Amino acid sequence: MTMTARMPRERADGPTGAAVVHAIRHALDRCLEEPAGDPTRDIPALRDADSDAVGIAWAPTTGEARCLGGGDWDRPFSLQSVSKVFALVLLLARDRGDVWELFATPGNEDYRSAAALDPREGRAPNPFTNAGALVVVDRLMEQHGDVAAAVRDLVAGEADQAPRGTTSVDEAVAASELSACHRNRGLAHLLAERGLLHHPVEAVLEQYVRQCAVAATCGAVASAARVLARGGRRRDDRVLLAPLQARRVNALMLTSGAYGDSGAYAMQVGLPLKTGVGGGVLAVVPGRGALCAWSPGLDAAGTPRRALAAVSHVAQACGLSVF
Repeated sequence: MTMTARMPRERADGPTGAAVVHAIRHALDRCLEEPAGDPTRDIPALRDADSDAVGIAWAPTTGEARCLGGGDWDRPFSLQSVSKVFALVLLLARDRGDVWELFATPGNEDYRSAAALDPREGRAPNPFTNAGALVVVDRLMEQHGDVAAAVRDLVAGEADQAPRGTTSVDEAVAASELSACHRNRGLAHLLAERGLLHHPVEAVLEQYVRQCAVAATCGAVASAARVLARGGRRRDDRVLLAPLQARRVNALMLTSGAYGDSGAYAMQVGLPLKTGVGGGVLAVVPGRGALCAWSPGLDAAGTPRRALAAVSHVAQACGLSVF
């Protein structure tokens, strides 16, 4: 029997705009009850980020598809590991059928870990770890040259309501991260030793930190993530990813998007999501839309505390869980 890939249907029973606005207002109040946490210490330029800032946006796939938000949702923030989702999408968009073969079976290892590097198989850890993301960047350099610009343009291109200039590469953050990325430099050398990088280590590192330094608003990020909610179709209905590839990215987000805490958040939130030490949390609701929240304060594991709480509250209030 021949199996054919099906496009996910955009559900007409999604939450109304009024319901989302109500949920966002309550989420912003509720998440302030959470301890703020502290900004990342790994990137000097982000150490003084405003831990009291919090914003959230919802970008639906149906109806007028107008992005809704509250709080600091129109304030650009450093995507950091949230950018890995869009980098992987770009790589898969030109997939020759062998992208997933570059990586070991997805797990929930620490994003900084070198333990999952497989010297026998010659594969990198999953694409959301730093080591795996370096391999993604290396391959994207062959396709796009300037990886950060490609990620920036993808986000900006899908964010049809984003004011000009709200999606950019923060070169000051990139330079700061490059000066302090000793562990990532070590991971890159290990990858190069095992033949997993095609470009010089320093060139890959520079592209990687610039990709992570892409800055965008919650509204822009949520709007861009609709490509995963719509089975790989862009806002103008052009196909960027095959439906199977979109499902696989969502599955990776669900199982590995928050590293060791991914299982806990699958139970708590019930959505594919990706966290970043810049304070962002991106969640995809297949067939319905995407959420993005931002608050720079992190817990001990590097998860944005208030941003995660805001996403969780809206998902519960609007019945968005995939389970």
